[in-house]
Amino acid sequence: MDAPPPSFPPPPVPGRVPPRERTVTVVTHPEATHHVEGLVGGQFDSALTPRGERQAAAIAAALHARIDGSARVGLVASDLRRTRRTAEIIGAVLGVEAALDPRLREKSYGEAGGRPQAWLDARLVPPPGGR
Repeated sequence: MDAPPPSFPPPPVPGRVPPRERTVTVVTHPEATHHVEGLVGGQFDSALTPRGERQAAAIAAALHARIDGSARVGLVASDLRRTRRTAEIIGAVLGVEAALDPRLREKSYGEAGGRPQAWLDARLVPPPGGR
């Protein structure tokens, strides 16, 4: 079940809500099975590899070291397995549950998703003047 989005103060609105400092950190998922299997990713729903799990733990530790303990933390991730698992690992270290949002998915490669990268490469038509 998706966690409810964190309750944060409203964004700054000129003349109504004053600006305040925020830090936004964007994390991409680490190594996933489609990387090591040479498959097209995008919205293809692959899992993290064991190495990817270790990388996610290292990312979580690095974030924990950078975030002030009094800071309010929100965590939002796409609903794909690899990003959901990355968020679970980070959330466990930061003490928050991720809100899942399918709008954060990677772009779709259509029928190429999950196929060998060579299959897609053979069908790519470079733009005039090169890639």
